[in-house]
Amino acid sequence: MIDRTNMSPVRNTMAVSFPAPPRDGISIHQSLAGAVRWWTRPDVRVAIAGQSSPLSATETWLLDYLVRNSAVRMSDVASFQNVDRSTVTAQISRLEERGLVERHHDTVDRRAVLVSATEAGEQALEVQASTAARLYHRILEAWPAADREHLVMLLERFVGDLDAVGSTTVGRS
Repeated sequence: MIDRTNMSPVRNTMAVSFPAPPRDGISIHQSLAGAVRWWTRPDVRVAIAGQSSPLSATETWLLDYLVRNSAVRMSDVASFQNVDRSTVTAQISRLEERGLVERHHDTVDRRAVLVSATEAGEQALEVQASTAARLYHRILEAWPAADREHLVMLLERFVGDLDAVGSTTVGRS
């Protein structure tokens, strides 16, 4: 059916309508998508890692979690990532094959498997972090210092809010 007043198709009135998303939400989503797209590009990952076999984005934050938390149960790693244990097992296996993490049994509860970053894993993460820091500095060096400091403050606040929300409100409007 055509609405003759504006010559556009008339939508089924039984369809569910959603409120328009907030404009700032759209801009934030588009900006973050652009940043993630840039950060996950293979050439950028290699430049940041300084090697031909860089850590993936998931491997980076997983390894960072292990470095910050020492020996961690596999179930805790799965909870941290909000995935099932089989997913974590595969991820840890890949890192273990590269010598970046190691698994061992808990001395208190032999049934539990603990995973921790190796010295090589800590070094790989440090190389990546320091290389990334230099790259970000080079990208932003033309910005006034106050703008760079403000960006850092807003990003830290935003990430803190994301962590606080978790997945409990994802998909809700």
